[in-house]
Amino acid sequence: MRKITIGIAVALACAALIAAQARIEFASEQVDFGEVDSGKIVDLQFEFTNTGSEVLEIKNIASTCGCTVTSLEKKSYAPGEKGVIPVKFYSRGYQGRVVKSLTVSTNDPSTPYVRLRLTGIVAMKDFASIEVAPNRLHFQEVALGAEAEQTFEIRNPGSLPLRIIEVIHGPEISPRFSGKSVGPGAAMTVTLQLKGMSPGPFVTYLKIRSNAFRQSLVVVKVDADITAAGISTPAPQD
Repeated sequence: MRKITIGIAVALACAALIAAQARIEFASEQVDFGEVDSGKIVDLQFEFTNTGSEVLEIKNIASTCGCTVTSLEKKSYAPGEKGVIPVKFYSRGYQGRVVKSLTVSTNDPSTPYVRLRLTGIVAMKDFASIEVAPNRLHFQEVALGAEAEQTFEIRNPGSLPLRIIEVIHGPEISPRFSGKSVGPGAAMTVTLQLKGMSPGPFVTYLKIRSNAFRQSLVVVKVDADITAAGISTPAPQD
């Protein structure tokens, strides 16, 4: 009988300890911001309540890229007290469906970590775009020490001006652009000059970096057969 009494007392004590805990409950663990234009900063908040009987402590909030938690009013919440976790989402550079998450850690022993999600759609209405045609220039035979030229086009099917930011290439090739930007729906001609510097199959790449939204870096393949003393060698294959 004494053992049963002790067991009941222990069980009641454990139940009391379990009841005397902080407990966090969110009104919703997911918030949808709807549809916004790219570049807009979206302000959101996650509402919660301390439904426990002890003080709730917010220990840490970790967020994924694209969103940040602004300063909390405080980190301690009395039993029954409500609070909010304010979040800013920076939509610049995103397009389409977006899902981001936050992990909130507290002193709630039942759920020490809660993952919150923010969702929505980012619409990209105005942007620069880039198309290169052709994206391979094959010079066939070029005599050692001689020069040859070919042209290609850079097109902008976007709605904002396309700006050429950086051009990267080796010493064997030299591109000449007819301008530094391409208007919406327009095209620009690029003349590429190749100089035969060493005999044999030759392959290099012209890299063009721009302000295009989806593809900021495009690559043009350049290959040739550099010949010397009337002897030719096969051009490289893809």
